[in-house]
Amino acid sequence: MLVFQAAGVVPKMSQEAVQVQTVICLVESGMGVALVPSVAAETAPKRVVFRKLRKMPVGISIGLAVACASTQETSTTQRFFAVAEALADGVTA
Repeated sequence: MLVFQAAGVVPKMSQEAVQVQTVICLVESGMGVALVPSVAAETAPKRVVFRKLRKMPVGISIGLAVACASTQETSTTQRFFAVAEALADGVTA
């Protein structure tokens, strides 16, 4: 959330989960998109697409990736990716 907070953006969240694998399962089932540690891509289902964010704000010490179900990549998902990446690009590490 630091990426969004740094840019003054408040995303609408419909589900929250603590476990990364649970978050990925929600994404895979079409519940939306998520910011997850990039290492999660190594064991994620093939139906989930990961996109690496290029820059992260100071204070983020792990890599993050945006994930969405490959069959659910809608215009809303594409806009989310664009906003997340633009926010990450606007903050220097």
